[in-house]
Amino acid sequence: MSERALALVSGAFFHGYLGLCVVAGAGGALLGRRDVRLVAGFDPHEELSPRAAATLLSQHRFLRALEAGFGVLCLRDRERIHTEPASNRRFLALMAGGIGARVLARAADGRPNAGAYAFGGLEAVGLAAIYAHTRTTLER
Repeated sequence: MSERALALVSGAFFHGYLGLCVVAGAGGALLGRRDVRLVAGFDPHEELSPRAAATLLSQHRFLRALEAGFGVLCLRDRERIHTEPASNRRFLALMAGGIGARVLARAADGRPNAGAYAFGGLEAVGLAAIYAHTRTTLER
């Protein structure tokens, strides 16, 4: 793949991934109950005790807010992520950690829905593309 094509693919994955983190994270933090229904396929208030539902939704909203914050922070620091080795390593490690958590969840918790596989696959391809592209930009 040419350097220009790799830059385009990497840029699309980078901005798409982080844009989705911001949008899905903020949406999930604000609309927690609806987000759990969309992602997990159940309504916590219908399936769990009131305290368990409140606890699950509190944790879900918290994690979604962190996801949104990660996206905003990385979009703000995109230049450093692509030019500074330490920032690049941190970003790639965080992205790889998310993928690793999906693999662990599959092994420990069972088979998720098709959407989880699709997102995990896109994240892995995105990680590889961003890594390959930033290796060329960091070498300069």
